[in-house]
Order: sequence, then structure tokens, then C-alpha cells
Amino acid sequence: MNTEEKNELMMAVAIVNQANDRKFIKQATKYGLAGGISIPAEGLVSSKLLKLMGIRKEKRKMILLFERKNRLMTILNKLVKDFKMDQANHGIIFLLSANFNLDSHSNLSDNDWQEPSLSNQLILATYRHQRRQDFIDHFQSYQPPGGTIFTGISLIKEEISRVLGLEQAPQKDLLLSVMPKTKVSEVFKGLEHQFQISQSKGMRLYSFDVDQFSKDITKDKERTPVLMNKSLCLLVAIITDPLFEALTDLLDELQIHGGTLLHGRGILKEEAIEHYFRIPINPEKFIFFIIDTKEQTDHIFTRIQEHPKLMSAHQGVYFTLPIQQAFGLHQRNHNK
Repeated sequence: MNTEEKNELMMAVAIVNQANDRKFIKQATKYGLAGGISIPAEGLVSSKLLKLMGIRKEKRKMILLFERKNRLMTILNKLVKDFKMDQANHGIIFLLSANFNLDSHSNLSDNDWQEPSLSNQLILATYRHQRRQDFIDHFQSYQPPGGTIFTGISLIKEEISRVLGLEQAPQKDLLLSVMPKTKVSEVFKGLEHQFQISQSKGMRLYSFDVDQFSKDITKDKERTPVLMNKSLCLLVAIITDPLFEALTDLLDELQIHGGTLLHGRGILKEEAIEHYFRIPINPEKFIFFIIDTKEQTDHIFTRIQEHPKLMSAHQGVYFTLPIQQAFGLHQRNHNK
């Protein structure tokens, strides 16, 4: 692991206007990125006038790119310049550093399960949409406290085919679940044994540090490394439909304008609430992404924990992750 610590695997998350997503992907591929995943998203508007008109969301695309840091940074600097992301309203990119990783370029033996990291880890898995139920069934055997899936389109060259001159890209699922660090190696080894992820072309399994987590699943309160208040963090809120207005009202009250919204579904059997032809259906989930300083995301997190409705059982989960670097963010004034 020592040789990789200076060039760790990164996940870059680009949020762009829907009109620019194909141009962005084409340019990223031109610069040498092998591909990633494109996900339909919505931007939460900051304009008070638009909100008064009942317009709260704008069409966006979230693009996930996976690459080693040295190579990725070179390419991102070019993309930021090409798409003027150093200016306001031209999209943003932020980077998360993977602690543990398993894909076609990383084996189990490449991971040091004892390396310093935070007690809770966000597990992120990607796999072909048609393997959803098989993957979820095996993942649930590790008794995760929760999980959310959403669907995007593969940008990996080898997975894109051409039919009658038109490109066809397969659908990809992404699974998110926060688990204790002590279970990460068990999950990675078990899923590798079942699916041979390291030998596949498109399956990936990563984990990322979680700073704050609304479901206290670890007894170890030690937080290593300690994050500075001015460090950037990503606040993720995963909620059911009844909590949507409560959360957006709280964000308005805190003058948190902007953010990104995805749509997904839960994976836990006990969450299934509808049955069609005796088939259980998991409820739709809204996934909010908000970037700010640790000081500010901690404040939002605390206010969420103090909100009885937002903390209703089986209705919402909230966590924050440290961001390594970001492009396209601009200073905002907050009144607490």
C-alpha cells in the first residue's frame, strides 16, 4: 500500500447542466479517462423568485469518474479550464479518496485493512442493472443497517455497443450503504468470492471515510484523522417522500441554497410497503448532496438530529464525508 498512498484511487463527482453532459463525457474520454457512470440528477434552485413560482429543481447530470489521483488531477484541471468551472454556474467537481478498493485494477491483496481510517465507512458498489437482485441478496447477508440503490448509464468504452449506428450503453446500478470499518474486509472478501469483481470489466467496490453518521453503529468514538472546521465536507441525506418538505424547509431556514438531488430506492426488506401481485416494492428515496465547510455541515447535521420528523425511524439517514478537493464552489454567506 505504501506505493499507492501517494497516488490513491479517487472518485471524481462532476455535476453539470444536462445540456453539457455529453460534451463533458466526450472531452473526459478524449483526455484519457476510461469511463464512468452518468446519473440523472436535479439541482436545487437558489433563486427565491423561481421558488415562489413553484420551481425548486433544475435538470442536471451527475457524472462519476474513477481513476488514480495523479492521472485524474491532470485531466480534471483540463476539464475545469474547458468548461470554465472556475466561474459561477458552470458546474462543480469534487473528489473523494477511497480507503479500500476492488475493481479490475485492484485486488484484495492491494488493501491494508488496518490502515488509519474513520470508524464508519460508506460502501459504494457498481454493477450491471440486470444483476441487481442477485447483488442485493448477497449484500444483505452482511446485515447492513440500511442501503440505497439508484441507476445510471455506463460510460465505460468496453461496455458500449453500437446497434444500427447508434451507441447503446448498459444501465448501471449504484449501491450506497454505511457500515462499520470492522465489517469492510468481510464484505469485500465475500463479494469478491461471489462475483469475482477484480476479474470483471465493470463491477466496482469502494469504501470512503464517513465523518458523521445519524445511525450510531460504532462503539469506537475515536475519529482519525481529525478534520479541520474549514475542511470541505459532503452532507448526504437519504429520505423518504414524507420528509421532503421538512428537509427542504430546514435547508431554507439555514439559508442553504443549492445542492443536488437524486432518486433511488431502499434495499431493506422491512422497508417494503407496497405489494403488486404479491411483489414487495421498496419505497422511493430522495438523495440530497450538499457541499460546504465541515463547520457548516456539522451545523446542518446537528439541526437535522434535533428535528423529530427528520429523525423518524426508517424514514431518513444522514452522513457526511470529507472532500479532498473541489472545483467550481464559490463563497457563500450563512446566517445560523
